Amino acid sequence: MKNSNPFLRASTGALALILTLPDARAQQAVPPADDVGADIVVTAPRLAGSVDVDIPADVVLDEAAIQSYGASSVTDLLSALSAQTRSGRGRGNGPPVVLVNGKRVSGFAEIRDLPSEAIQRVEVLPEDVALRYGFTAEQRVVNFILKEKFSAITLEGEVGAPTSGGRTSMEAEAGLVRIGKLGRLNIDTEYTRSGKILESERGIIPDGADETAYRTLSPSNEAFKLNSVLNRTIANNVSATLSLQHDRADTVSLFGISPASVGAIDPLTRNVRTRAWTGGLTVDGRIDRFNWTATANGERTTLRTLTDQDVAVPSGRDLAQSRLSVGNASWSLTGPLVELPAGPVTTNIRAGFEARGIDSVSERSGVLRSASINRDEANVRGNIDIPLTSRRRAVGDVIGDLSINLNGGYKKLSDFGAITAYGYGLNWSPLSGVTLLASMAVDQAAPSSTQLGEPTLVTPNALVYDYVRGQTGIVALTSGGNPLLRAEERRDMKLGLTYEPKWLDGLTITANYFRNRSTDPLAAFPALTAAVQAAFPNRFTRDGTGQLVAVDQRSINFLASRSDQLRWGLSFQKSFGQPSAGAGAGAGAGAGRGGPPGGGGRGFGFGRPGSNGGRWSVSAYHTIKFVDEVDIAPGLPPLDLLGGDATGQSGGTPRHAFELEGGWFNKGIGVRVNGAHQTATSVNAGGSPLRFSDLTTLNLRLFVNFEQRKALIDAVPLLKGARLAIRIDNLFNDIQGVRDAGGLVPLRYQSGYVDPVGRTFEISLRKIF
Repeated sequence: MKNSNPFLRASTGALALILTLPDARAQQAVPPADDVGADIVVTAPRLAGSVDVDIPADVVLDEAAIQSYGASSVTDLLSALSAQTRSGRGRGNGPPVVLVNGKRVSGFAEIRDLPSEAIQRVEVLPEDVALRYGFTAEQRVVNFILKEKFSAITLEGEVGAPTSGGRTSMEAEAGLVRIGKLGRLNIDTEYTRSGKILESERGIIPDGADETAYRTLSPSNEAFKLNSVLNRTIANNVSATLSLQHDRADTVSLFGISPASVGAIDPLTRNVRTRAWTGGLTVDGRIDRFNWTATANGERTTLRTLTDQDVAVPSGRDLAQSRLSVGNASWSLTGPLVELPAGPVTTNIRAGFEARGIDSVSERSGVLRSASINRDEANVRGNIDIPLTSRRRAVGDVIGDLSINLNGGYKKLSDFGAITAYGYGLNWSPLSGVTLLASMAVDQAAPSSTQLGEPTLVTPNALVYDYVRGQTGIVALTSGGNPLLRAEERRDMKLGLTYEPKWLDGLTITANYFRNRSTDPLAAFPALTAAVQAAFPNRFTRDGTGQLVAVDQRSINFLASRSDQLRWGLSFQKSFGQPSAGAGAGAGAGAGRGGPPGGGGRGFGFGRPGSNGGRWSVSAYHTIKFVDEVDIAPGLPPLDLLGGDATGQSGGTPRHAFELEGGWFNKGIGVRVNGAHQTATSVNAGGSPLRFSDLTTLNLRLFVNFEQRKALIDAVPLLKGARLAIRIDNLFNDIQGVRDAGGLVPLRYQSGYVDPVGRTFEISLRKIF
C-alpha cells in the first residue's frame, strides 16, 4: 500500500483528458505544421485506416507482432489481449469498442471470425477515444486495420479435456475470406461440443444421501455458429457491409435423484435450448470534410428451459420460455467544424432509435405466468473537442498540446422516461511522450429489458452458503427478471497518464485512477449475510428450525456504492535478429506511428516465410483498490468489501490484482503466457467468518507455424500453411481455497464447486489455404 502511494500522487496530480479527432475515418495524412518559429519535424503520413487522435495508443501491433500471438481469429487475438483491452473504469467487464479501418461497425460479428493473417495492424486506445465515435467512455477502443488484399480458406480442429478427467471437448471450424479492392467476403462456421462434469468425478462430499453421480458441476453443451459478412463499395467513397449470424446451443444439467423415481434411478434434469438470429448493416461515406456512418441491427433470440419437478408426484416439467426481439438504427457524423490557431475543432454527433421487447412465459407446478416488457428508445449524443495550444503550430507551445472536451447524451425511454448523460475533460501533452488525461462522466443507466422481464426460473437443490448460520444450505433458487428495478445514477472521474520514454523504444507506461460513485446501483443478489437478510427479508424462506430452504436471487437495487482504484502497468515489445538496427525496433504503443504508409511499423516484414527475425513482448498491470463500499438499505451500516463484507459467494474484493501477458516468437516457434493473481479476502459476517485464499492462474500456449520451418515443408509439403498449437489453461491447477474459523472447508466451497474444470489441456491443428 505504501509503495503504491507515489503512483497515486503522480496520477491524481496530473491534469488530463480527451483528445482531438480531425477525422473519424482517419484516412488522410496529417496536415503539415507551420514552420514559422518552430523546429523542423519530419512526420510520416499515418497509415490508412488508423485512428487519428492526439491521445496515444496504449498498444500498437504491426503485422509481425500479430502473428507472434499465434491467434487463429480476431476473437482469439482479443482474448490474448484481454489484459491490455480491459477497462479499469470499474463499470463491468464489457467488451471493447471495435473499429474496422478506423470506422464504426454494426457489431463485433462483422469481424470476429476473420483470420489474424488478414490484419495489418491493431491499435488499442483508452476509454476516452470512444467518445469520438458516439460511445460512452466506459470501454477501451480496439481498431483493426485490414490488409488491402487477402484471400484464404481456413480449417481448424481442436480437442481438449481437464487433466482431472470427466469431460472431453471438441471444436471444428471452417472459414472463407476474400479481401480486395471492391470489398470483402467472410463466411465462417463452427461446431463445439463439451461433455458434462459430475460431482462424483471431483470427489464431492455430499450433504446427506450420495447423489453425486446424478448431479452436474458443469453441464454438457453442444453449439453451432454460422457467420457471414459481405462488404462492398457501392458508390464513390461509400461502402456497405451486410452481416448475418445464426447461433444455436443446447445444454443438459442434472440436479440429483428425482423423488418420483421408482425402480430405475431417474435424475432431475434441466434442458436449455437457445436459438438466435442476428443481422447487421453498415453504410459509411463522406460529405465534404465529414465522415458519416449509418448502422442497423436486428436480433431474435428464443430461450426454452425445461426442468424436472423436485416432487414425489410431478405434474409435468417446469417451463421457462422467453423471446427477445431487438431492432435498432443509428447515424453518426464526424468531422472538423472550424479551424482555430491550435487546430480544428472537431465534433461527433450520433442519433438513433431502438425497439426492444422480451416476452416470457413460465409454468411451475401447473401455475402459468406470463410477462411482456417492451421498450422504445430514441437517443442522441454529441461530442466536441477544442484545441487550445499546439507545439506543432507554435500556439502556446511552451504549454505543450492542450485541448478540452465536452460531451452529452439524451435518451427517451418509453418505460423509464428521460435518461441524461454529460461529461467533460482535458487532454494535455506537456512534453513529447507524456500525455495526461482528466475526465468526468455523469450519467443514468436504466435496467435492461432482460433484467426486468426474464422468465422466472426455479433451480432445485442449489447449494448456497448461509452466513447467518455459518453453514451450507440446499435451497430452491429463484432467478429471472425483476420489474421493480430502478434506474442507476452514476458519477465517474478519471485521471490518466501515458508515458513513452525516448530512452527505451517500444515501452509504454500507463497509470489510471478511477473514482466511481453510484446511486441506486443495479446488482445481482448479494451473499446471504445477516445485513442482507435484514435489508431484504422477503427474499429468504426458512423452515421452523431456521434452516434456509429457498432464496429469491433476482436482481436488486442497492442504495449507493463507492469505488476508488488505481490501475497502472507497462507494455513492452522488442524485435531481435533483424537484418539492420532500424528493423529491430519494437512495436509498443508508439510502434508504427513513424513507419511508411502500409508498413505497419518498424518490425514490418517479420513473420513471413523466410524472415530471420524474432520478437518478444511483455505486458503487466497492477490494480489497487482503495475504496469499495456499498450501502444496501437505509438505516444499515455500509458494506466494506475490502474490510470483511461481501456481496457475492466468492468473498470480498481483493485489494490487489495483477495481470501478466507475454511471449516469445522466432522462426515459426512461439510461446505465449498470460496470467492473473488476486490477493486473499475474508468475510466476517454471520456465525462463522470465512477466509478466501489468494488465487494465481497461469495459462500457457505453445505453437509452431510450419510455414516458417523450411526443412519441414520440404520434407512434408502437406504442412505448408499449417499450425500446431498446445494450450494448457490453469497450468498449476490453482483453485481458490475457502476455510472457516476452525480451518474446515464448508461443503459449498469444496474445490469441485469453486472450479469444476481446473487445469485443461488442448491441442489444435489449423491449416490455411
